[in-house]
Amino acid sequence: MSKKNPISFIQQKIQELKTALFFPETGSLLNIPNYLVNNIQVDEAGNIWFIISKPAEYIDLLDKNFHCKLDFFKKGVNHYVKVQGRATIFDKQEEMPFSKDMREIKKCLKNKQMAAVKVEIEQADYFVTPAENDAVSKNKKSFFTNLFPQYNNTSFYFKNSFSN
Repeated sequence: MSKKNPISFIQQKIQELKTALFFPETGSLLNIPNYLVNNIQVDEAGNIWFIISKPAEYIDLLDKNFHCKLDFFKKGVNHYVKVQGRATIFDKQEEMPFSKDMREIKKCLKNKQMAAVKVEIEQADYFVTPAENDAVSKNKKSFFTNLFPQYNNTSFYFKNSFSN
């Protein structure tokens, strides 16, 4: 793995963790609540996709584009990922871009109570947590840090392709 392609590394770690806390950072009076999200998908362009409950009947009054944070974690895993990016909400199948990988997410939009969220990664921080003091944990940490030494506790910045 080379340091020249950190997006594939981040994609791999996100797919391993599969659970995140989603923190929308909107500037509007009507805010989207924070969510615990599962079943996260990462498309070939490096965008993160997931489904949330549609925020009540005022979805049309909400900002469809806003900054957000995602904190990826999984119990028992010795690393986590924090992502900052630009989120876009899709509440209709017709609004979503076509992709074979997004069929499952589009199916979820048939349920009128659900909305899809796409996050374009602007910054990703990868952290390795200290291992427990037993020999097995030390060996796992040593193996991982030797395998990917360039990515331990690292921040990645991605070109912002979002335009206002």
